[in-house]
Amino acid sequence: YNLSNILTQINYPDQKTDKPKKQLTSFVERQIGIKLICDSLVKSYLNNEITAAKQLQERLENLVNSDSFEMLNSRDRTFCGAYHKMIKALLVLKSNDHQHKNLPSVFHIGESHCLSFAHRRLIIRGKSHQIKPRIIYGAKAWHFARPEENKFKGILRHHTSRIPTSSLVFLSFGEIDCRQDEGILAAAAKSKITTEQLVYNTVYGYLNFISKQFSEGEF
Repeated sequence: YNLSNILTQINYPDQKTDKPKKQLTSFVERQIGIKLICDSLVKSYLNNEITAAKQLQERLENLVNSDSFEMLNSRDRTFCGAYHKMIKALLVLKSNDHQHKNLPSVFHIGESHCLSFAHRRLIIRGKSHQIKPRIIYGAKAWHFARPEENKFKGILRHHTSRIPTSSLVFLSFGEIDCRQDEGILAAAAKSKITTEQLVYNTVYGYLNFISKQFSEGEF
């Protein structure tokens, strides 16, 4: 499952999403299967495979109310439940934007919020573009502000390395940092550093890292 999770984020290989097994027999297999189906659902939506995404969403819908889902640890339940609800809501939105596959691309790198605008048509300077999502699960601005290397920086570098020079890119990071239970406020409660200083360190470090990554690109 961890390999599938990483491959979804780096969007490799560029091919149709692998389908999970139709029959999940053992209890453990059903638990792992739920996470794999969720990951395949995200990958399908990222790749604009709407028919496959709808089929996977229906499968996951049947599993989220099962005993196997309840036996997942709280982190996996939250992850699968959140992505299931989000993509389910996005799939019912009526739009023809998903059909415009030959437009110039605008790349959107972010956490789950990059799915909100996935494959939508965006007009920039009078010209139509299509938004191409590139996801980094759970990424915070704080992850990029820190001096040490981590998986979030590695995945972002991977994405930027595969985006053509001078492409249009926009980013969605920072929302998780603002959450009361897992962001700057929670960190400040455990630290001797003031909230104001943590905000400054996060914003400054994030912008410094991002500016270096996109020094040759266009925002």
